[in-house]
Amino acid sequence: MDHSARQIGSLPGLKRYLRNVGWLSAERALRLLLTFVVGIYLARYLGVEHFGLYSYVLAVWGMAAAVAKLGVDEILIKDLAAGEPRAFSLTLGSAFWLQVVSSVLTIALICGIAAYSDGNEGLLLTVAALGLFFQPLQTIDAYFRARVAGKYSSCAGAIQVLISSGLKLAMIYLGADLIWFIAVVALDSVLLGFSLLALYLNRGLPSFFRAFNLRTAIGIVSRSWHLVLAGLAITLYMRIDQVMLKALIGEYDTGLYSAAVRVSEAVNVIPLVVVGALFPALVNSSKENSEKFREQALVLFEVLFVASLVVAVLLSFYAPEVIVLLYGSAFVGSSDILAIHVWSIPFVFLGVASGRWLVAKDLTRFLMLRSIAGAVLNVGMNLFLIPRYGAAGAAIATVVSFACAAVLIHVFSRKTRECFFLQCRAIGLPCCASIRQLRLAVRS
Repeated sequence: MDHSARQIGSLPGLKRYLRNVGWLSAERALRLLLTFVVGIYLARYLGVEHFGLYSYVLAVWGMAAAVAKLGVDEILIKDLAAGEPRAFSLTLGSAFWLQVVSSVLTIALICGIAAYSDGNEGLLLTVAALGLFFQPLQTIDAYFRARVAGKYSSCAGAIQVLISSGLKLAMIYLGADLIWFIAVVALDSVLLGFSLLALYLNRGLPSFFRAFNLRTAIGIVSRSWHLVLAGLAITLYMRIDQVMLKALIGEYDTGLYSAAVRVSEAVNVIPLVVVGALFPALVNSSKENSEKFREQALVLFEVLFVASLVVAVLLSFYAPEVIVLLYGSAFVGSSDILAIHVWSIPFVFLGVASGRWLVAKDLTRFLMLRSIAGAVLNVGMNLFLIPRYGAAGAAIATVVSFACAAVLIHVFSRKTRECFFLQCRAIGLPCCASIRQLRLAVRS
């Protein structure tokens, strides 16, 4: 612990980064709380089957959003953190217009798919897709994160989630149909985008809407296309299980599975907040001192793995009680699914941290390859396991694919083997502690 504390304390601008983590953590905590609580009321209100359809539409929308974002977020943060202030507008503007084009094309694709879907399902997909047009405004978030100004991103996110949650609760009270809840999904992009824009302009920062440079845009795309495929693959193997469950079994099993996944994934915001807030510092240390970067990465892996292991053990043991308490007896079938799915949490935590490690090392191509490998493995296992074991099979496929894509795959490349060994050391920390405790107990 002393060693870990010394390494954390060596982060440059510690107080500044801790404040940034505080703001981002507060917003994430608010979002987690409201989304989770409102989601529970929504699941109880819609029932298992309609909640399954709602989750299916969200899964398709999530994959479309990953495509439309073009994977430029991490590249933007890296460029804006290290670039000249006068180039900010040009970089943001080029990324913004790239995402505008990709969003329009993605909306057209979703509408085309919706045209061949069932009447109600196609309408729901179309309504959700319309919100993607406002997603490019979220490039502003990269500027705030790069400048370690998380309070602005946090304020925008808080505004969006408060309004969104209030609308959903009001519609539950009024007895609204499913399509109105899907409309709020589209509205979320509008709220978040314009909140970020208002805070950006309020600081007196120059507008970037007329700033576009073809060379800059090509540079962004050339370095981020790996991340586009990686982001799509990550979204695919996190959401394709719900799409495949609906296609292979039906909306009822999709509803049960989605309820369990929401509980399991609720804690996944932890590594996103911690790693996202500390990423600029890790980038700087990777350029200045490779040994310092290695030590900081190890501490990050250790802290995240221990935290995830505690959560996984508790949720696995108390899955039935948690499900009935949250969703009611109608969702009791979700408990076995939850007990399995929670074991993906440690690998998700390690995967988020190792993903930033790869970006800092300019190994985005490998990030793409590991994500595609995980997605292919997940799809293949789902095709085999879902017809035989239903939603539990989808949960097993998720755990195995995350373990392979987040940890095991790093051993096969010389460039990423260092990351694999760092992860193994982090995983071995609680194991060694348990063995020492066992030995002491036997001796006593």
